[in-house]
Amino acid sequence: MGAGAIGGAVGARLHEAGCDVVLVARGAHGAAMAAHGLELAEPDRVRRVRAPVVLDPASLHLGADDVVLLAVKSQHTEAALDALPLTRAVPVVCLQNGVRNEDCALARVDHVLGAMVWSPATLLVPGRVEVHAAPPGLILLGPWAGPCDALADAVAADLCKAGFVARAEPEIRAYKYTKLLTNLVGPAQALCGPEGVTRALRTRLREEGEAALTAAGIPFVPAQALLARAAAVKDAPVEGAPRQGGSTWQSFARGAGSAETEHLNGEIVRLGRLHGVDVTVNARLVAASEAALREGWRPGAVTAEALLAGT
Repeated sequence: MGAGAIGGAVGARLHEAGCDVVLVARGAHGAAMAAHGLELAEPDRVRRVRAPVVLDPASLHLGADDVVLLAVKSQHTEAALDALPLTRAVPVVCLQNGVRNEDCALARVDHVLGAMVWSPATLLVPGRVEVHAAPPGLILLGPWAGPCDALADAVAADLCKAGFVARAEPEIRAYKYTKLLTNLVGPAQALCGPEGVTRALRTRLREEGEAALTAAGIPFVPAQALLARAAAVKDAPVEGAPRQGGSTWQSFARGAGSAETEHLNGEIVRLGRLHGVDVTVNARLVAASEAALREGWRPGAVTAEALLAGT
Protein backbone atom coordinates (compact mmCIF):
# COMPACT_ATOMS: atom_id res chain seq x y z
CA MET A 1 0.00 0.00 0.00
CA GLY A 2 1.80 3.07 -1.32
CA ALA A 3 4.03 1.61 -4.04
CA GLY A 4 6.23 4.69 -4.32
CA ALA A 5 10.01 4.68 -3.89
CA ILE A 6 10.29 2.18 -1.02
CA GLY A 7 6.98 0.42 -1.60
CA GLY A 8 7.61 0.10 -5.32
CA ALA A 9 11.10 -1.32 -4.86
CA VAL A 10 9.99 -3.78 -2.18
CA GLY A 11 6.85 -4.85 -4.06
CA ALA A 12 8.61 -5.27 -7.39
CA ARG A 13 11.41 -7.36 -5.91
CA LEU A 14 8.97 -9.53 -3.96
CA HIS A 15 7.08 -10.12 -7.21
CA GLU A 16 10.30 -11.09 -8.98
CA ALA A 17 11.07 -13.48 -6.12
CA GLY A 18 7.80 -15.34 -6.73
CA CYS A 19 5.71 -13.87 -3.93
CA ASP A 20 2.01 -13.16 -4.47
CA VAL A 21 2.03 -9.34 -4.49
CA VAL A 22 -0.36 -6.54 -5.47
CA LEU A 23 0.95 -2.96 -5.75
CA VAL A 24 -1.45 -0.23 -4.61
CA ALA A 25 -0.74 3.30 -5.81
CA ARG A 26 -2.59 6.42 -6.85
CA GLY A 27 -2.29 9.34 -9.26
CA ALA A 28 0.04 9.48 -12.25
CA HIS A 29 2.46 6.98 -10.72
CA GLY A 30 -0.26 4.38 -10.16
CA ALA A 31 -1.67 4.94 -13.63
CA ALA A 32 1.77 4.56 -15.23
CA MET A 33 2.42 1.29 -13.40
CA ALA A 34 -1.01 -0.06 -14.27
CA ALA A 35 -0.46 0.71 -17.95
CA HIS A 36 3.19 -0.15 -18.42
CA GLY A 37 4.50 -1.86 -15.28
CA LEU A 38 7.09 -0.42 -12.90
CA GLU A 39 10.47 0.51 -14.33
CA LEU A 40 12.94 -0.47 -11.59
CA ALA A 41 16.42 1.01 -12.09
CA GLU A 42 19.27 -0.41 -10.00
CA PRO A 43 23.06 -0.15 -10.27
CA ASP A 44 23.44 -3.32 -12.33
CA ARG A 45 20.30 -3.23 -14.48
CA VAL A 46 17.06 -1.54 -15.44
CA ARG A 47 13.98 -3.66 -16.05
CA ARG A 48 10.20 -3.38 -16.22
CA VAL A 49 8.36 -5.32 -13.54
CA ARG A 50 4.75 -6.14 -14.35
CA ALA A 51 3.27 -6.92 -10.97
CA PRO A 52 -0.50 -6.56 -10.51
CA VAL A 53 -1.48 -2.94 -9.77
CA VAL A 54 -4.59 -1.67 -8.01
CA LEU A 55 -5.61 2.00 -8.04
CA ASP A 56 -8.53 1.66 -5.59
CA PRO A 57 -7.65 -0.24 -2.40
CA ALA A 58 -11.33 -0.82 -1.69
CA SER A 59 -11.31 -3.38 -4.52
CA LEU A 60 -8.88 -5.64 -2.62
CA HIS A 61 -10.08 -8.77 -0.86
CA LEU A 62 -7.90 -9.18 2.23
CA GLY A 63 -7.88 -12.22 4.47
CA ALA A 64 -5.89 -13.48 7.43
CA ASP A 65 -3.32 -15.02 5.06
CA ASP A 66 -2.55 -11.61 3.53
CA VAL A 67 -0.09 -9.06 4.90
CA VAL A 68 -0.35 -5.33 4.21
CA LEU A 69 3.03 -3.69 3.69
CA LEU A 70 2.25 -0.05 4.43
CA ALA A 71 4.65 2.31 2.63
CA VAL A 72 2.75 5.59 2.32
CA LYS A 73 4.24 8.77 3.80
CA SER A 74 3.36 9.17 7.47
CA GLN A 75 0.98 12.07 6.85
CA HIS A 76 -1.16 9.73 4.73
CA THR A 77 -1.23 6.75 7.12
CA GLU A 78 -4.69 7.24 8.60
CA ALA A 79 -6.31 7.84 5.22
CA ALA A 80 -4.55 4.79 3.75
CA LEU A 81 -5.63 2.53 6.58
CA ASP A 82 -9.20 3.82 6.32
CA ALA A 83 -9.21 3.10 2.57
CA LEU A 84 -8.13 -0.52 2.98
CA PRO A 85 -10.80 -3.21 3.57
CA LEU A 86 -9.09 -4.35 6.78
CA THR A 87 -10.32 -6.76 9.39
CA ARG A 88 -8.72 -7.17 12.81
CA ALA A 89 -7.04 -10.36 11.55
CA VAL A 90 -5.06 -8.75 8.69
CA PRO A 91 -1.46 -7.97 9.79
CA VAL A 92 0.13 -4.64 8.87
CA VAL A 93 3.87 -3.99 8.44
CA CYS A 94 4.84 -0.29 8.62
CA LEU A 95 7.70 0.25 6.14
CA GLN A 96 7.71 3.94 7.05
CA ASN A 97 9.67 6.74 8.65
CA GLY A 98 8.30 8.16 11.89
CA VAL A 99 7.18 6.39 15.05
CA ARG A 100 3.41 6.88 15.20
CA ASN A 101 2.24 4.84 12.22
CA GLU A 102 2.30 1.58 14.16
CA ASP A 103 -0.04 2.96 16.83
CA CYS A 104 -2.46 4.08 14.10
CA ALA A 105 -2.42 0.56 12.66
CA LEU A 106 -2.87 -1.07 16.08
CA ALA A 107 -6.11 0.85 16.49
CA ARG A 108 -7.47 -1.09 13.49
CA VAL A 109 -5.77 -4.51 13.44
CA ASP A 110 -4.43 -6.93 16.05
CA HIS A 111 -0.96 -7.59 14.65
CA VAL A 112 1.42 -4.81 13.62
CA LEU A 113 5.10 -5.06 12.74
CA GLY A 114 7.28 -1.99 12.89
CA ALA A 115 9.99 -1.88 10.23
CA MET A 116 13.16 0.18 10.03
CA VAL A 117 14.03 0.66 6.35
CA TRP A 118 17.43 1.84 5.14
CA SER A 119 17.33 2.11 1.35
CA PRO A 120 18.35 4.99 -0.97
CA ALA A 121 15.30 4.74 -3.20
CA THR A 122 14.04 7.56 -5.42
CA LEU A 123 10.74 8.34 -7.14
CA LEU A 124 10.73 11.48 -9.28
CA VAL A 125 9.13 10.28 -12.53
CA PRO A 126 5.78 8.42 -12.54
CA GLY A 127 6.26 4.73 -13.19
CA ARG A 128 10.01 4.66 -12.42
CA VAL A 129 11.76 3.86 -9.13
CA GLU A 130 15.54 4.03 -8.72
CA VAL A 131 17.48 2.22 -5.99
CA HIS A 132 21.02 3.55 -5.61
CA ALA A 133 22.51 0.64 -3.66
CA ALA A 134 23.44 -3.01 -3.80
CA PRO A 135 21.92 -4.90 -2.09
CA PRO A 136 18.84 -2.67 -2.33
CA GLY A 137 18.32 -2.08 1.37
CA LEU A 138 18.34 -3.10 5.01
CA ILE A 139 14.99 -3.87 6.66
CA LEU A 140 14.70 -4.71 10.37
CA LEU A 141 11.23 -5.61 11.59
CA GLY A 142 9.45 -6.84 14.67
CA PRO A 143 6.10 -6.68 16.50
CA TRP A 144 5.22 -3.24 17.87
CA ALA A 145 3.69 -5.04 20.83
CA GLY A 146 5.22 -8.28 22.15
CA PRO A 147 8.25 -10.41 21.25
CA CYS A 148 9.38 -11.43 17.77
CA ASP A 149 7.18 -14.13 16.32
CA ALA A 150 6.65 -16.38 13.31
CA LEU A 151 5.18 -13.56 11.21
CA ALA A 152 8.27 -11.35 11.67
CA ASP A 153 10.48 -14.28 10.69
CA ALA A 154 8.32 -15.13 7.66
CA VAL A 155 8.21 -11.56 6.33
CA ALA A 156 11.96 -11.17 6.88
CA ALA A 157 12.55 -14.44 5.00
CA ASP A 158 10.52 -13.22 2.01
CA LEU A 159 12.40 -9.92 2.00
CA CYS A 160 15.71 -11.79 2.05
CA LYS A 161 14.50 -13.92 -0.85
CA ALA A 162 13.78 -10.65 -2.67
CA GLY A 163 17.38 -9.52 -2.19
CA PHE A 164 17.10 -7.27 0.86
CA VAL A 165 19.21 -7.62 3.99
CA ALA A 166 16.39 -8.34 6.43
CA ARG A 167 15.88 -9.89 9.84
CA ALA A 168 13.48 -9.95 12.75
CA GLU A 169 14.64 -7.44 15.38
CA PRO A 170 13.37 -7.62 18.99
CA GLU A 171 14.45 -4.01 19.66
CA ILE A 172 12.56 -2.59 16.69
CA ARG A 173 11.23 0.42 18.63
CA ALA A 174 14.75 1.52 19.59
CA TYR A 175 15.92 1.16 16.00
CA LYS A 176 12.97 3.14 14.68
CA TYR A 177 13.70 5.99 17.10
CA THR A 178 17.33 5.94 16.00
CA LYS A 179 16.20 6.13 12.37
CA LEU A 180 14.00 9.07 13.41
CA LEU A 181 17.14 10.86 14.58
CA THR A 182 18.82 10.28 11.22
CA ASN A 183 15.70 11.55 9.42
CA LEU A 184 15.73 14.92 11.21
CA VAL A 185 18.07 16.33 8.56
CA GLY A 186 15.76 15.33 5.68
CA PRO A 187 13.47 18.39 5.79
CA ALA A 188 16.55 20.62 6.12
CA GLN A 189 17.92 19.05 2.95
CA ALA A 190 14.63 19.78 1.21
CA LEU A 191 14.67 23.45 2.25
CA CYS A 192 18.38 24.23 2.06
CA GLY A 193 19.15 22.02 -0.93
CA PRO A 194 21.16 18.78 -0.78
CA GLU A 195 24.47 20.67 -0.61
CA GLY A 196 23.25 23.38 1.74
CA VAL A 197 23.04 21.43 5.00
CA THR A 198 26.04 22.20 7.22
CA ARG A 199 27.63 19.96 9.83
CA ALA A 200 26.60 22.47 12.50
CA LEU A 201 22.94 22.17 11.52
CA ARG A 202 23.07 18.36 11.37
CA THR A 203 24.68 18.26 14.82
CA ARG A 204 22.19 20.66 16.41
CA LEU A 205 19.15 18.82 15.05
CA ARG A 206 20.45 15.49 16.31
CA GLU A 207 21.52 16.84 19.72
CA GLU A 208 18.04 18.28 20.28
CA GLY A 209 16.53 14.97 19.18
CA GLU A 210 18.67 12.86 21.49
CA ALA A 211 17.97 15.21 24.41
CA ALA A 212 14.21 15.01 23.82
CA LEU A 213 14.20 11.21 23.61
CA THR A 214 16.38 10.91 26.72
CA ALA A 215 14.14 13.26 28.70
CA ALA A 216 11.09 11.26 27.63
CA GLY A 217 12.74 7.99 28.70
CA ILE A 218 12.55 6.59 25.15
CA PRO A 219 15.37 4.14 24.36
CA PHE A 220 17.32 4.36 21.12
CA VAL A 221 20.39 2.53 19.93
CA PRO A 222 23.70 4.34 19.33
CA ALA A 223 24.00 5.72 15.83
CA GLN A 224 27.06 3.53 15.30
CA ALA A 225 24.96 0.40 15.84
CA LEU A 226 22.52 1.40 13.10
CA LEU A 227 25.31 2.45 10.75
CA ALA A 228 27.09 -0.86 11.35
CA ARG A 229 23.94 -2.72 10.27
CA ALA A 230 23.44 -0.39 7.31
CA ALA A 231 27.04 -0.89 6.15
CA ALA A 232 25.87 -4.04 4.39
CA VAL A 233 24.03 -1.77 1.93
CA LYS A 234 26.64 -0.26 -0.36
CA ASP A 235 25.85 2.96 -2.19
CA ALA A 236 26.15 2.44 -5.94
CA PRO A 237 25.20 4.70 -8.86
CA VAL A 238 22.32 4.13 -11.23
CA GLU A 239 23.58 4.91 -14.72
CA GLY A 240 22.41 8.31 -15.90
CA ALA A 241 20.50 9.02 -12.68
CA PRO A 242 22.59 10.50 -9.85
CA ARG A 243 20.93 10.45 -6.43
CA GLN A 244 19.88 13.98 -5.59
CA GLY A 245 18.10 13.88 -2.26
CA GLY A 246 16.22 11.84 0.31
CA SER A 247 12.55 11.18 0.90
CA THR A 248 11.47 14.67 2.02
CA TRP A 249 13.50 16.37 -0.72
CA GLN A 250 11.74 14.15 -3.25
CA SER A 251 8.33 15.24 -1.92
CA PHE A 252 9.29 18.89 -2.46
CA ALA A 253 10.88 18.20 -5.86
CA ARG A 254 7.73 16.40 -7.07
CA GLY A 255 5.49 19.18 -5.77
CA ALA A 256 3.61 16.62 -3.69
CA GLY A 257 1.94 19.31 -1.57
CA SER A 258 2.79 17.65 1.74
CA ALA A 259 5.83 16.34 3.58
CA GLU A 260 6.66 14.23 6.62
CA THR A 261 8.29 17.05 8.62
CA GLU A 262 5.56 17.08 11.28
CA HIS A 263 6.10 13.34 11.83
CA LEU A 264 9.90 13.67 12.02
CA ASN A 265 11.09 16.96 13.50
CA GLY A 266 7.57 17.58 14.79
CA GLU A 267 7.81 14.46 16.96
CA ILE A 268 10.97 15.85 18.57
CA VAL A 269 9.29 19.22 19.07
CA ARG A 270 6.33 17.55 20.77
CA LEU A 271 8.54 15.55 23.12
CA GLY A 272 10.74 18.56 23.85
CA ARG A 273 7.79 20.70 24.84
CA LEU A 274 6.35 17.92 27.01
CA HIS A 275 9.62 17.41 28.87
CA GLY A 276 11.12 20.90 29.00
CA VAL A 277 13.90 20.35 26.44
CA ASP A 278 15.17 23.05 24.09
CA VAL A 279 14.15 21.97 20.56
CA THR A 280 14.32 25.40 18.98
CA VAL A 281 16.01 24.48 15.70
CA ASN A 282 13.73 21.52 15.05
CA ALA A 283 10.75 23.81 15.71
CA ARG A 284 12.12 26.38 13.25
CA LEU A 285 12.48 23.66 10.66
CA VAL A 286 8.86 22.55 11.13
CA ALA A 287 7.64 26.14 10.73
CA ALA A 288 9.81 26.72 7.66
CA SER A 289 8.60 23.48 6.08
CA GLU A 290 4.98 24.48 6.60
CA ALA A 291 5.65 27.88 5.00
CA ALA A 292 7.52 26.25 2.11
CA LEU A 293 4.61 23.93 1.34
CA ARG A 294 2.08 26.75 1.67
CA GLU A 295 4.01 29.21 -0.50
CA GLY A 296 5.71 26.85 -2.96
CA TRP A 297 9.35 27.42 -1.99
CA ARG A 298 11.98 25.43 -3.85
CA PRO A 299 15.07 23.73 -2.34
CA GLY A 300 17.68 26.35 -1.50
CA ALA A 301 15.15 28.95 -0.32
CA VAL A 302 16.43 28.66 3.28
CA THR A 303 20.00 28.61 4.57
CA ALA A 304 21.37 26.43 7.35
CA GLU A 305 22.71 29.56 9.03
CA ALA A 306 19.26 31.13 9.07
CA LEU A 307 17.74 28.03 10.67
CA LEU A 308 20.41 28.02 13.35
CA ALA A 309 20.17 31.76 14.02
CA GLY A 310 16.40 32.09 13.67
CA THR A 311 16.66 34.79 11.02
